[in-house]
Amino acid sequence: MASPELQRLWKLHQIDASIQEIRNRAAHLDVGQRIQKEIDAVVVEEEEASGRAKKLHAEQTDLELANKTIEDKLKKIDK
Repeated sequence: MASPELQRLWKLHQIDASIQEIRNRAAHLDVGQRIQKEIDAVVVEEEEASGRAKKLHAEQTDLELANKTIEDKLKKIDK
């Protein structure tokens, strides 16, 4: 039978091997990276939509002003 020191060394080796296996598995974990990529994509989409909304709002304001100008001209012509 093996000596007690050799048995302790073998158990220590098994623990070290288990720790290394856990570290290897942990290194390959996602750790929220997929979710962060989705969040970043949503933020980009929101910024683009916000920009489009501002552009459309400005265009609407311009068109309303142009419409008001045309209405004023029609009122002046009718008089």
